[in-house]
This record gives sequence, C-alpha cells and structure tokens, in this order.
Amino acid sequence: MSIQSVLKNAIKRLKPTKKESQDVQHQVKTIIDELTIGLKNFYPDIEVHVEGSIAKNTWISNSKEVDIFILLPSEATREHLQDVLSTVKNVIKAQWIERYAEHPFLEFSINDYKVEIVPCFKVLDSKHLKSAVDRTPLHTRYVNKKMTQQLRDDVRLLKGFTKGIGVYGAELKIGGFSGYLCELLIIAYSGFLRLLQEATSWTTGTVIDIQNHYKNFNELRKLFDSPLIVVDPIDISRNVASALNLKNFSIFVAAAGEFLRRPHLHFFFPPSTPKLSVKEIISRMNSRGTHFLFLVIPAPSVVSDILWGQLYKSVSALHTFFEHHDFPIFRKDVWTDEQTLVIFIFELEHKTIPYVVKRIGPPITSPQHATKFIKKYIKSKDTLSGPWINEDGRWIVEIKRDFTKAEELLARKILDKYLEEIGLGKYIKMELTSAKVYLDSEIASLLKETPDFLDFFTNYLVKTPKWLTKNS
Repeated sequence: MSIQSVLKNAIKRLKPTKKESQDVQHQVKTIIDELTIGLKNFYPDIEVHVEGSIAKNTWISNSKEVDIFILLPSEATREHLQDVLSTVKNVIKAQWIERYAEHPFLEFSINDYKVEIVPCFKVLDSKHLKSAVDRTPLHTRYVNKKMTQQLRDDVRLLKGFTKGIGVYGAELKIGGFSGYLCELLIIAYSGFLRLLQEATSWTTGTVIDIQNHYKNFNELRKLFDSPLIVVDPIDISRNVASALNLKNFSIFVAAAGEFLRRPHLHFFFPPSTPKLSVKEIISRMNSRGTHFLFLVIPAPSVVSDILWGQLYKSVSALHTFFEHHDFPIFRKDVWTDEQTLVIFIFELEHKTIPYVVKRIGPPITSPQHATKFIKKYIKSKDTLSGPWINEDGRWIVEIKRDFTKAEELLARKILDKYLEEIGLGKYIKMELTSAKVYLDSEIASLLKETPDFLDFFTNYLVKTPKWLTKNS
C-alpha cells in the first residue's frame, strides 16, 4: 500500500464525521451558555470559552474530551478562581471531581463526554501570566492563526500516529507528545509527511524554534536538558516538549523511518496483542530461564501524575536494592490500574545466589585501611574464610550472606521496614504493610483475577512494537 493511500485511509478514520462535529458543538454551546448565564453576576467581564483541540478543530474522531475555560480579568485574584468553581458547581448540577494542577479545576461527565472546567486569568501575552493555564487561550489563538484545513488534518494524522505507536500524552505516566506539541510540529514542518522525513535525522537535543526567538541553540540545550526542544511561540522561556522522554523520542524517530520505508495502517491503528492464557504466560516465563519476582501493594489514593512519579522513583530504588544485594535485574517494569493495585515486576537473572560472598579489601600499600579491614573481619561470626592476601596484593575475605533467595530478601526487608531507607516514594512506603510477594508461577492467580494486568504482562513478554510488522 502506498503512503498516500495509507494516509487517505487513516484520515478517513481519524477525522470526525459531520454528525460528531455537530454533537460536540451542541454540547459545547449548551455548557458555555449555562455557565455564561450562571456567572454573569459573579464578576464583570468574565468570559467562557472552549479551548484545546475542539477550539482549534484538531480533535480526532471518538475523542470525548471538552476543555472549557473561564477567563477572569487580570486584576482578579487567585481567591476568585476558587470562588468561580464554587459558583460553577451550583450552576451545573453534576457529579463533580475536583482536581489540582497549579490551582484547582473541575471535571464531570455528561453524555459520554469528559468535561474539564478550568478557571484562568485573561492576559494579553506571556509576560503577564498569573498562572500556568493562562497560556492556553494564547496557544489557541496562535494555532488558529497558523492553521489551514490541510494542516488540521495533518495534526490529526500526527495525533493518530503518536497514539498508534504509544507515545501520545504528556502526562507523567506516558512522557510523550502533547496535543499542542503535535500542532506546533505540523506548523513547523508544514505537514505530516515532511515532519516524518525530517524526524528520521533528529538527534538528541534537536531544537525547533518556529518564531526564531533564539540565535544560540547551545544555550537552549543547556537551559532545557531534553531530547527535543520546541520553543513555545508565545512563551520563549518554555519548552513545549519538556514532558517527552528519551525512550518515546527514540520510538518516534524509529517509527517515522519505518513508516516511510513500509507504510501501514498499523502505525495508526495497531492490532491487538494476541491473547495468551495464564497457562501460556507461565510457560513463556519458564522458557526464559530467568525468574520473576512480583511485589504487589494497594494503589495509593493520589492523583495520576503523583502516583506515576512515585512508581518510577520506587521501581528504580528497588532495582538498586536488589543489585546491592547481588541479585542482577534482567528487566523491570511496573503496572497499576490507579485504583486498587500496584504490581512491580522484577525479572531476575537468578533467584538464588551462593551462601558465600567475596569482599575485596584494601591493598597492603594502604596499611591504615588494611588494619580496619582485618579488625572488622578477623573475629566476625559471619567470616567463612580469611582475611588473606590475593595475587593482586589486596586483602580478601569470604563471608556469609544474610539472604540467598530474592523473595526472602524482599519479604524480610519489608517486614523490617528497611525499604523506607532506600528511596521509595512516600506514598508507596505507606502501603508496604499490605505488600505481598509472588515468585514465578505464584502470580497465576493474580493474572486470572486481573485481566488488565494479564494484557500488560503479555505485552511485557511479547515486547515487539505493534507497528513493527513481520515484513519489516
């Protein structure tokens, strides 16, 4: 299939239908009208706008997210933002969820749409920002000035492509491309195909400065330690690609090249991972010759970005913990449904290690350190052999290990509350009292009870990107 025919088929599925557009516009108008009437006496000159991809007409089919911004005059205070939200709750009767970024905003669902109500200050430019979200209306204005209908469809292609290869979303859980970043990339390269062509030669530290604000990109690279730097056209102190991590940057570059080489709809609409039974998964685990250790705890009740920050910090700390105790980690990962469970996965090269461990001491040319080493081990009950001097002129001792089995090490240290000292996230530490440790096939029961984790672990074992077709 040619590139053009793939793109034609992709945009046909990604572009909202006329009915979808009518439905979303009706929903938006209803909400804005209710809020405008309900807030008219709250503060003079208050404005209610739709923002985000709907306002820029870059949203994709089946997207059910609506961003409504309430713009207060710049002389209003932060206290007014909270007062606005209290008023909104009385105007629109719904099951509200109050969320927090730099300041609170509201979320509710209506007719399958997830609606966010965000208060902000109306400012003329980034020099007068009073909160981070004040940029959003400025972003909308900038993008709409630069967009043509063709570029809007190209944004849809880029969003569909990044979703398909699994790198869409600026939230910490993903660390990928935001919608605004997609829009700016299409503006910068005047289209989807040229972006992919140019992206194949991106290197770490690539800079995109649409408005040519900077002359010295080396200074930018020092300012923003990021694989991709995209200067925000309306706020030159901000890197729009700051959330994009190196892994997802690399996936995008590789997928761009593969798509140009062998175009396929799988890049936009990946096939489902083959369903494996629990028996098949256990068989695959056994065939690897490694061992799996699973640490399972209740999911802390915190917002998603905080939770994932804690998870990434904790999985790294546990990796260090195992390696410090001489259990090399082959691979690691973490899964959560964000509601009930967190499951850390550690694939170990060995589940047991020898009872004896060698400790290499100082050379004989460092008598002060050598004396301390000898004194420490010469009468120690844990010493099995030595101390003695080896062929390299260093003191050596062989001592007993505290633990020879990985699962016992983890379980005992949890009970001893030792893990509080190794750098786990504080919300993760709070759940350790309810922790359970599973080894290898012991996870079978949890796989049966948790279909989403079964799918995640299947992907862990298969691993090949879905866009990397067999004829690549």
